[in-house]
Amino acid sequence: MARIAIITNENKLVERKTSFFADYFGFYAEKVGRFYETEPENPLSLTEKIIFQLTSNPHIKKGNYVHNYFEHHYFREDTFLKQFKKYPAVKAEILVFKAIVGRNENDLHTKRGKWLQNNTTLLPALEELKKELDESMIRRAFDELVVFLLCNHPLETHQESIIYITQVLVSEAYFKGRSKSQILNVFFRLLSKDIEKFPFSKDLVTDQQKREYLQQRDFKKQFEGIVNFINEPPTRRFLILKASGLSMEKDYDFSYNVVRFLGVDHTQLETIKKKMWALDKENAAFFFEPSNHMLAVMPVDSFEDELIISQFLKPFRDAAAFLGLSMDRNVVINAESYMITSDFDEVYWKLAIPREAGKRDTNQLSDTPYIFLNNYVGPSTTHILRQEATIITAFKNDDIEGYWKYFENLFAGKGAKTIIETIATILLLNEKSERNHNVTDYLFGSTLPWNFDYKRFGMTPSQFISIRNKLGDKKTIYFLNNFDYPFFQELKKIHGKKHTKKRFQKMYDYYHSLLLELYESRNSVTHSNLLHPKAHIKLELTIPRIVSRLRWLIFKYIRKNQNLPFESLTELIVRDAEKLL
Repeated sequence: MARIAIITNENKLVERKTSFFADYFGFYAEKVGRFYETEPENPLSLTEKIIFQLTSNPHIKKGNYVHNYFEHHYFREDTFLKQFKKYPAVKAEILVFKAIVGRNENDLHTKRGKWLQNNTTLLPALEELKKELDESMIRRAFDELVVFLLCNHPLETHQESIIYITQVLVSEAYFKGRSKSQILNVFFRLLSKDIEKFPFSKDLVTDQQKREYLQQRDFKKQFEGIVNFINEPPTRRFLILKASGLSMEKDYDFSYNVVRFLGVDHTQLETIKKKMWALDKENAAFFFEPSNHMLAVMPVDSFEDELIISQFLKPFRDAAAFLGLSMDRNVVINAESYMITSDFDEVYWKLAIPREAGKRDTNQLSDTPYIFLNNYVGPSTTHILRQEATIITAFKNDDIEGYWKYFENLFAGKGAKTIIETIATILLLNEKSERNHNVTDYLFGSTLPWNFDYKRFGMTPSQFISIRNKLGDKKTIYFLNNFDYPFFQELKKIHGKKHTKKRFQKMYDYYHSLLLELYESRNSVTHSNLLHPKAHIKLELTIPRIVSRLRWLIFKYIRKNQNLPFESLTELIVRDAEKLL
């Protein structure tokens, strides 16, 4: 969890604006993907995904997916994009695309698809824009940010622009493969005087150069570490996972696509094996003790030694499936523990540490519809419980196809269009409580008395604790009202945002867009075994929570209407949600 109010500066106006940026940066990074304001997206990722559609999807209906991206607010409210020389050519194509009309929705999608297939200028224009954004989006966003932070205007003049730039910077860090903890830690690195921690430019190589930079850094040079952090290229390493269910002879070496399966005594593993046994016998035994397993090795591009394992799992699981099928075994990849090495000499390892289950764990085990709906037996309960294995597998494997399969099974007999519209509508029912909960949860974690400088706000420990004890979804506004602090006032706006019909329509459009992207990605995986990496990361950050919210709403209605068939229950939920529009 990020800390709040850690920035100080002799110029109080600069301090006020920079504190807001740092605080919002942490909030967005922590709550990314949880609701509309923290959507992981930026102009470069959108441009790349449109190019991906144009170059990988031969289907005429791709017009619907391209239109979904062109409708994103980064293209509709394109002040930032207008700064890029290659954007006007793309803008002209978008206007022509949007001017296409059809007799009905299907006809419109078909006409747009045919236009895309026959068009010869959109793709080159997008590729030129992508190249420009790739080279300069982060730099331009940062330079603009520095101007806003150092100018004489009050924060309010540039506050929305600072939020926009923060979203661009943080989302691109995620898309580059950075983990949440790495992103949340970046401000502590910026404030550090340690040459081992500050994110330097790759042009600074020697320790002397780095020390001189830290001694001479001004405001811009200090915060330029953000650009260095985002633009730092990953390092090629080898990820090693345990593959259980099959053991082979000492020097067994088999490759499937990019994954190699090695026997635990393979000569290439000899050095790291010796080092692990010398340093950590318990962990070495997990990987190298002879048993019914092998080690699966794959080259990956990663940052430091911390990995987001889910991004690399599919090739491992595909290879394990082939091996298991060929050898008539159940070969399972252990994704909880891993080794990583760049040279099969030095090695870093991380094991899932077994621990005794506590009260929180046992409470989690009770958080299941089998218990929650135990006393509400009826057709809807029977129907939703029948889908549990599908969604548990999707959650465990972070499986894009699995999430959509769950929706298809849940709303059996309905087409994709109806499924998307139904879910987008239902989610409106807990839209307000979801954003309020996330604001409150963030404040709980970031204002712990030993982690929050309440003295900066003129409070004694007892005064602050008394105010903090009021934190709760219904009393969070009371907490925020006690602070004349820009970031808290921004959270107050998010928490207390008035939900008009116009606002609910905007949220419906957001959920509809997100679910359409899920369906698009599912089709791409199913039919072409392709998935754009940034789409994958975005869906990983958003869809699991969407699924959980949908399920809890359905559970709530089942408990009040247990005798209704599932289709009738769904119609009831949708009718209630439509009253908000």
